[in-house]
Amino acid sequence: GAGYVNTQAHDGYTIAKYSGAPTSSILLDVENFSDSVNYDVVILSGGANDAMTPAIEIGTTPDYTYSDGVETTTAGAIFELLKTARHKFINAKIVFVLTPHQEFNYTAATSKEREIWNIIRSTCDMFGIPVIDLAKDGGLVGISSIGNVDTITSKYFHNSDGTHPNFEGYAYLIPIVANGINNIL
Repeated sequence: GAGYVNTQAHDGYTIAKYSGAPTSSILLDVENFSDSVNYDVVILSGGANDAMTPAIEIGTTPDYTYSDGVETTTAGAIFELLKTARHKFINAKIVFVLTPHQEFNYTAATSKEREIWNIIRSTCDMFGIPVIDLAKDGGLVGISSIGNVDTITSKYFHNSDGTHPNFEGYAYLIPIVANGINNIL
């Protein structure tokens, strides 16, 4: 069992740092985590808000030898996030959980999300970080468009946004995530 669990979850956070929300970045949070705590497992997740934020560019994935990704693009911030996590949490098992795929009410965000998910997958692979891929293996699709929520979405996601799982959604996804974490450990 877990002796000490520290969770950080923030609605609306992006991976990338950008001027529209300078303190709402997963990368910034990880940079500010204490080096003195010896974590066993670190679970990272994010990317959907980067897809929904037009001001954040996707960018390109830096080469593994490139040490200074552009933190204001999603690709550069993912690279820096994983590099920072590897550096800060040397003894921890690090895993990235990709959230269920979403269909946004505007096509550009849906396409951007798919590209970001592919960048996360390839960058995690570059760093040897396993991915629990709920977008591919979770079996749920959120519909992020108020008033356009289908039956599956209304059963597993909050009707207010079609994005965040409700109790039934978590009950469905938790065993998938737990199994993924157990397989990694």
